Parts: sequence; structure tokens; C-alpha cells
Amino acid sequence: MPSPDGRTLIVLADGRCLDAQGDERQGVLYVRAADTLETQRASPNVAPPIAVHPSRPLVLTGRESGWSLPEKGSPQTWRGSEVQVIDHDSGRQLERFPLQPPFVWLDDERFLSRSMGFYHGRRALDPSFAEHHLPISSLFNDDEADGVAEVHAFTGRAELRVRCGVYGRWSRLEHLAVRGDVAVYGGFLEVGAARLPTWEVLWSHQMGTGGLGYQMRALAVSPDGGHVAVGAGGKDGLRDLTVFEVDGGREVLCLPLGRMLGGAGLLTTKTTEVTCLAWHPRGWLAVGTRAGLVVHMHLSGAIQVYRGAARAIEALAFTRDGASLLVASKAAIARFPLLDAER
Repeated sequence: MPSPDGRTLIVLADGRCLDAQGDERQGVLYVRAADTLETQRASPNVAPPIAVHPSRPLVLTGRESGWSLPEKGSPQTWRGSEVQVIDHDSGRQLERFPLQPPFVWLDDERFLSRSMGFYHGRRALDPSFAEHHLPISSLFNDDEADGVAEVHAFTGRAELRVRCGVYGRWSRLEHLAVRGDVAVYGGFLEVGAARLPTWEVLWSHQMGTGGLGYQMRALAVSPDGGHVAVGAGGKDGLRDLTVFEVDGGREVLCLPLGRMLGGAGLLTTKTTEVTCLAWHPRGWLAVGTRAGLVVHMHLSGAIQVYRGAARAIEALAFTRDGASLLVASKAAIARFPLLDAER
């Protein structure tokens, strides 16, 4: 993703996997020149996802809690969640918090992040968090503390803004974006919007029935804050790409993208998975898929398709001038110049 000044790209090469001992091999955070893609700096041991600070050379990065995969005959171990603030110019970790993704910057000092309830929250705490992050540790005082926390990135001051039960919407939070005084959220099967700072839910839509039928994979809000796009994957292939108005939640567009691409002979199956989304400043959407195809989609429903990578597309970003699209896969980053009519 582009840095705030547009001169560099923040690229996370995700090398995560669980080895036989259950240790996590994390990725490398690269800072690359936006024009040449030449690597300027690299910081190891950074976990995805990341969120770039709006004005400073900082990123939020973090991981969820979960059980490790043990070596045969060994017990499972619990891996606590963690959110870090990293200076990507120096590679130095400035702060770390016992929270988990998703997270998003509210302004130059504060961010929102998902918190956890007592059971998982207490497991996530290790001795190094005990005193330095006492304000956040105090969030984990009962089984209703799952929700969304507002955190000051440089003082550690935290306040739980939303509480919920184990099966409430905030405990299933997977995507989060903020535009003005509205937070747009996505869960496993739900998309909606809430008013800040009260977190009153303005609207929500159930997107599927669970199982393999629908799985939300990406969420992106347009630059003008008017629309939110939701990308998914699933065996039904009926709601792979959906666009809503942020104000009111009206559905603007719903495309069975996998079926459309399969019908055009571009896929060997009738389903695909939307892996990432990026809005162009002019209001149209670039869509990356697991099949390696890139789709340019306009709100009229018109689409253009081309192959962006041989493997699944991991991320998309437009250059600062809006003249090119950067497409990242596990293997490489490629630049695709846009047609004059799209710039």
C-alpha cells in the first residue's frame, strides 16, 4: 500500500506458517520506491495485516490469538494476540498491545482495534503486558469485554467503546474502515455501518448463511466515503462482489463474479474468491481474485478483465497519480498502466 506522501510503497511479504514446534515464521515489511519498486528498507518479523498511519512513517501490524499446531506427541500451546506500532523508516517497534485485528487509524494518535473477552483476553496477556499496559489489561475483567477498543497509540490509554457477548457482531469483527464519523464494519456474514463515537448501528445486512456458501474476504470504502464494496468467496458464487451506499445501506450492485468469469471462459470453474479491493479516485473499483484475474468494475455494472498474476492476487493499490494499478502476488509486484479513460 502507498505511504501517506505516495513516494514509497509499504509491502508485507507474508512468510507465516506454523512449523513442527508451533513457532510462527512471520513476514518481512519492505519499504520500496513507488516509481521503481526498488527496496529501500526491510524489517523482519512483522505479522499481517498492516494499517498505514495517515501522516507519519508508522504502521499498525498484528495477529489474532489461536492454538499452535503441535509436534506429534506434544500439547497445544496458546499464542496470544498482539498489535504493534512500528516505525517503518527505522524498523523499530514503538509499542505493543494485547489486542487483535482488525484495526484502523482514527487520527494521528488514536486507533480502533478488536478486543477480547475474559477467557481469551487473559490468555493473551503475558508478563510483559502486566504493568506497561494496565489500562488495556483492565478491559479483560469479565466475559462481556469482547468488542472494539479505542487506543491512544503513544500513551497506551484505552477505552472499550463497544461490548458484546461471545456471539455478538463485534466478537466476529473481521474488517473495519472509518470515514468521518461513520465506521463501516464487516464480520463473517454481516456488513454494516455504525455512528461514532456512540457506535449506534445505522444499518446492517446479512450476507449469507454460513458454511461454505459465503465467506467475506475484503471490504473497502470509496475515497469520497459514499460507497462500501464487499468481496467474498463461496460455493454459491451469487454475491462475490456487492456495493452498498454508506449513507443508508442501499444495495447499489451485486455481481456473481465467479459465474460471470466462468461463463466467459476465463475460469475452469464457476466460482472464484475475491481476495482484495481498491477504489480508484474516479470512483470505480479494482478487484483481485484467487484465480489471478483483475477486474475493473464500474458502478454501472460494466467490467473489464485481464490476468494480473499467475497465482492468487494478495493486494491491489493505485499509484498516487491514479495512472497505474499495482498488483501484488506471492511471487511479484507488477505495474499495469491504465487507459486514459480510466485515469
